[in-house]
Amino acid sequence: MTYEKIKSSTRVKILLWVITSAVIAMLFPKAEVVDVQSAVGNIWLNEDLIADKSFPILKDDKVYAAEVDSAIKSVFQVFVLIPADSLTRDTVKSLRKALERAFVNPSLFESDPCISKFTEPTRNFLKSFIDSTGNKASDLYSSLDIIEDILLKTSAIGTLSLDHDQISKDTLAIRKGNFQYHKKKLDFIDNKGAKTLITRNVFESFKDSVKSAAYDEIALDLFIPNLVYSSELTREFTEIAKNRVSRNSGIVVLNERIVGKHERITPEIKVKLDSYKSARVEDLNPLERIRQFSGKFLHIAVILLLLGAFLFHFRKTIFEDNTKLTIFSVLFLAISFLTFYINTINIGGSQQLLIIIPMISLLTTIMFDSRVGLYSTLIISLIAAGLRGNDYSLVILNIIAGSFAVYSVRDIKNRQQTYRGMIFIFLGYLAGNLFLSLESLGNWSKLLNDILFSGINALICPMLTYTLLRFFERTFKITTDLTLVELSSTDHPLLKELNHASPGTFYHSQAVARLAESAAERIGADTLLVSVGALYHDIGKMISPYYFIENQGDGHNPHNELSPETSVKVIRDHVLQGMELGKKYNLPQEIIEFIPTHHGKGLIRIFYDKAVHKYGKENVNKDDYRYLGPKPHTREQAILMLADKCESASRSITTPDPQTLENLINNLINQTLQEKELDEAAVTLSEVEEIKKVFFNTLMTTKHARMRYPEQEKLEKSS
Repeated sequence: MTYEKIKSSTRVKILLWVITSAVIAMLFPKAEVVDVQSAVGNIWLNEDLIADKSFPILKDDKVYAAEVDSAIKSVFQVFVLIPADSLTRDTVKSLRKALERAFVNPSLFESDPCISKFTEPTRNFLKSFIDSTGNKASDLYSSLDIIEDILLKTSAIGTLSLDHDQISKDTLAIRKGNFQYHKKKLDFIDNKGAKTLITRNVFESFKDSVKSAAYDEIALDLFIPNLVYSSELTREFTEIAKNRVSRNSGIVVLNERIVGKHERITPEIKVKLDSYKSARVEDLNPLERIRQFSGKFLHIAVILLLLGAFLFHFRKTIFEDNTKLTIFSVLFLAISFLTFYINTINIGGSQQLLIIIPMISLLTTIMFDSRVGLYSTLIISLIAAGLRGNDYSLVILNIIAGSFAVYSVRDIKNRQQTYRGMIFIFLGYLAGNLFLSLESLGNWSKLLNDILFSGINALICPMLTYTLLRFFERTFKITTDLTLVELSSTDHPLLKELNHASPGTFYHSQAVARLAESAAERIGADTLLVSVGALYHDIGKMISPYYFIENQGDGHNPHNELSPETSVKVIRDHVLQGMELGKKYNLPQEIIEFIPTHHGKGLIRIFYDKAVHKYGKENVNKDDYRYLGPKPHTREQAILMLADKCESASRSITTPDPQTLENLINNLINQTLQEKELDEAAVTLSEVEEIKKVFFNTLMTTKHARMRYPEQEKLEKSS
């Protein structure tokens, strides 16, 4: 299957719809078994809800999290008491034996791990004790005995393996065998203090600075604290403390009323309702789970179907393009995952207002139009509300803020204008939060909290829109109206270069743009797209401008000296060169397509006739004198082809005679139809007739006769 077929395939549309619906359905909260509007402050409008089973009352998530946090903080860091004295003696003994071996075999000073770990100055110091008599070695062993004594005395005081600032509490737990007791951390010397004490005692015992430095390094390496921190035991006790925190705060017994009809939902009742829903979920059998998921799937599928129906009836070009439908899928899935994530975290405050739905409003309005933006806002607001447990207030807030966002960029002229949405989005949320707070008698602190989170949302949405807009334009090859507006500016580098290199072509392109825009408006085609396409349709002429008549100001035509086949190559090349320039300047593909299609596969008649005259008709292949195509395949491309032909030909009319102009337009367009140049474009014969009328009226107006100035003939002849 080719890319074009995939792009318009009905099967792909259905697959996209099913996958999007299924993924979003899987993100629904699992506790949504009971269809309730359980927001605090709402009125219970259903009949009394009676417990059909006993179930525990789950603590509020914030309360439970606070209790768990308190339990974790109550755990002390655990230190294990180890036999440091015996371990110290063993390490000193191991070093002594390693030195005895090294004195016999000096190479061991570099290879034995007990010695090689020391720095080079210390190893050289130890090597100095090599002596055949053994007297020097005896001095070294005596020094090691002194070091051992220093280490044992330090351990006897009580030394920690961590520094005091690494112990979070003033108290620590000491584990001795199967027993555990608590002591103040300041009752012991920390690791840093113990090492400082060892260094001081070493330097006091050995007055020589070289000896002291070497023995200090040896002593610090041999030092073993007798209270060693155990991260494993600390973690184990932390888990025990967390598990001791009960998840329940009470119990609802069978046949107990959970909430009564017309009763206001308080925080306590909401906790019971949430607990009831969770209890119901735990009792679901596999068949019920399938049934529940089917309901969620249909919930989303029907909502998405509403968008599909709107696009099918009112935005056919979007509906037929699966690439554009994928954009909706990506955006809706992104917001759904964000909503799911916000459901799982607890940052306090009105975190549901961080669901950046107005970003969808901004993006879809800029990429498509305001009606699509409004409809997309409604659809994603309903989806997000479903994911939030059918939160009605969230729907209202996001529809208002999203609508304000749409209005802020409806007539966008530059990318910086997206930041104007900050004010509009914030005002939308402000209005919604205000009336919802007033009608539910909410407290002012909650309202201020809502406004704060709304402000964060209003700041984030335009910034993300500005960033993501480029991503969607480049990834999905979307040409937005904003891009077209930017391209229509005569300050665009390519248009400035065209004006400088080929002023005649530049003004011809502007005239064609005005003519095509008027025709597009009459038949309901995309006026901005065809206007911008017209501005760039002849950019290839700037490479060799003087081969085109509109740039031959001095009247000299270089084609007079060229053979017909050479002239045709030059004329054809401006199309290929124009496409290369378009790619070089990163023009959207939709604009680049206007360059070859505005000529289609039309015959370059002037040079074909010249070739026939020169070589004879039987010696000339007509196809060698045609443009390479392709033919126009959109209404906008068809309009541009006709506008280019009529505008160019109309310049040859010196006398603005209405009948002459009308005949010219009719004959040119009829000839184009006869040559089947418009067969691939979705333009009807009735639309072609309307285009003829627009061309006639527009060109007649631009070529109207003017009054001559007094003595104009004299002015024209005077030097």
